[in-house]
Amino acid sequence: SDLLHNIATSIRYSSKIEKKYKAIDDILKPRGFKKFHCGTNRIVYSYLEDQSFLLKIALDKVGLGDNPAEFKNQWLLRPFVTKIFEVSPCGTVATVERVDPITSRDEFLSIGGDIFELINNCIIGKYILEDIGTKYFMNWGIRKGFGAVLLDFPYVFELDGNKLYCNNTNKVTKEVCGGIIDYDAGFNNLVCTKCGKLYFANELKKSIKEDRKSTRLNSSHPGYL
Repeated sequence: SDLLHNIATSIRYSSKIEKKYKAIDDILKPRGFKKFHCGTNRIVYSYLEDQSFLLKIALDKVGLGDNPAEFKNQWLLRPFVTKIFEVSPCGTVATVERVDPITSRDEFLSIGGDIFELINNCIIGKYILEDIGTKYFMNWGIRKGFGAVLLDFPYVFELDGNKLYCNNTNKVTKEVCGGIIDYDAGFNNLVCTKCGKLYFANELKKSIKEDRKSTRLNSSHPGYL
């Protein structure tokens, strides 16, 4: 993983993404891997001799943090996420479970009811996370014999309380909004239900940590059931 880590952090490749892709391909292709999918901060490879797992390779510093974050977050969201088997100490390479990816909106809609129930019953009120809604259907897959699982989940924050409150300040009155932050109808965005301010999960992380009465750290890491 040292060579891949050097590529992810090299200034030489910082503005030359195609060269970065080729450099990674030159390392993995001779070892029997084939490019499977490419995201913004990570690229995914499959192993031709074993279709049960994939490699997630960090492309930059953000990707280097995403891999270990998912390893930790899987214990919060199990079994509704792909299993992260192992992550290199530097965070460059993650070995993950391979499931059948959802590649079209029609396919997503065919199991939309199941995904809605999963989000509504197992996530809402317990966790804050991004990119789980209808606009991000390619972040979902199907585990055979189980059902829908989330494929991409580096930003997950656990809650004890069920509500977060908007900190938007009115420029005229200087009053804090205080409205409830919730997902929109498609679970695509986190918005204030009172003033409409858009939030991102990582923006809410500080608020969650500061509110000790509404924060619980999960220190146990039991295995998958």
